[in-house]
Amino acid sequence: GSNKEQHITIQNSGALSEEEIKKAQAEAEAHAEEDKKRKAAVEGKNQLDSMIYTAEKTLKDAGDKAKDEDKKALEEAITEAVRIWNDEPGWHAWAAELNEKLSDFEEANVHWKLAVQLSPSNINYLLRLAYSLVQIGETNSAIEVLDSARMENETRFEIYEMLALIYLKLEKYQEALVCAQQFNQLDGGSTRSLVQIGRICLKMERFDLALHYAQQAWEKSPVDVDAILLMTEVLDRSGRVQDALIILEKMDDVVVSSDTLGMQQARLIWKSRGAKNALPVMQELMQRFPEHAEIL
Repeated sequence: GSNKEQHITIQNSGALSEEEIKKAQAEAEAHAEEDKKRKAAVEGKNQLDSMIYTAEKTLKDAGDKAKDEDKKALEEAITEAVRIWNDEPGWHAWAAELNEKLSDFEEANVHWKLAVQLSPSNINYLLRLAYSLVQIGETNSAIEVLDSARMENETRFEIYEMLALIYLKLEKYQEALVCAQQFNQLDGGSTRSLVQIGRICLKMERFDLALHYAQQAWEKSPVDVDAILLMTEVLDRSGRVQDALIILEKMDDVVVSSDTLGMQQARLIWKSRGAKNALPVMQELMQRFPEHAEIL
């Protein structure tokens, strides 16, 4: 898709009033937006059509040479692609996801809007539309979409989770906390919701409350990476670095398989024991996770 914007100007020739000019301007811009949506829709469907054709040709050319499992996987992919092609909101969602992978969030947003228009009750489409609006900097519009969805889907915790994330991004911590607590109540007190509340409390520097939720999350899911990370971050911010390191050493089986916890451990060792002691941990991390060598 293209990120170029077209600006339409209507000048007064003397025959139109100022109000009529504004009305004509608004109509022209509305038509331009519709044209953009239609163009995106056609391009998305053409891409999907091309993929189906290529996959079918690959399957035909391979013949008996292809392994059974490869043929099965390709046949399933073709079946799914054809299903999407015949499902109007479905292929808009597919086109949106494709554009997101290409980092073309403006184009993705156009497709998510169309998917929602065609299937307004699909909560996943609504959430993805809100996320796409955040990606293009339209956070207030994202909140409006979610607030509207919340009116008709009061028990869907995913809406409150997304709202909490957006408010957190906007540094509106009290609003984020209210939404996160609602998320926690609706989803039965999951680890994910406890971690989200704990993170918001940490941002608010309410360390005792953050520790309370971090402990609850960790007790509920002792090997959950996010719960362990939150626990160590709260302890670190509370001046209890050694306690945080004790937890990471205790959870070594989890730490060795997580780049996030490994880097947290290296950072805390550096902070409390100096670079010399942190160096072996960092070298080991580079061996296990070479993709993070530059960060380390």
